Amino acid sequence: MISRVFSILLYLISGVFFYGVCLFSVIDGISLPLISFVAVLAILALVAGLAIMRFQDWRRETGIVLLSATGFTTFLFLWAFVSTIPTDTSRFFGNPMGITVIVVLALAGALLVMTSRRPRTVA
Repeated sequence: MISRVFSILLYLISGVFFYGVCLFSVIDGISLPLISFVAVLAILALVAGLAIMRFQDWRRETGIVLLSATGFTTFLFLWAFVSTIPTDTSRFFGNPMGITVIVVLALAGALLVMTSRRPRTVA
């Protein structure tokens, strides 16, 4: 029971770091070493959470973390643009790598969740 709580806490920390990767990749002027450092922290937290649970359902857990981080990032971007409607968007979305990172992480998360489904058995 306590190990499950610990792994969920590490998944939450990993999701925050993956959110940081998505956010930093969109903002123009953020250096690649900073994005890479945050990505390494996200992966380490995710692997630590998976290791606590002995890598049971690792595809589903990893997919959920990635989908949550990218979904939260997308929601915040849409909310910020709808509520403030900025006139100068060159600081945000000035880096074309940002949207690519978000889409790749979302697709990877979706594929991991879809491939983690167990086949149906007829009783």
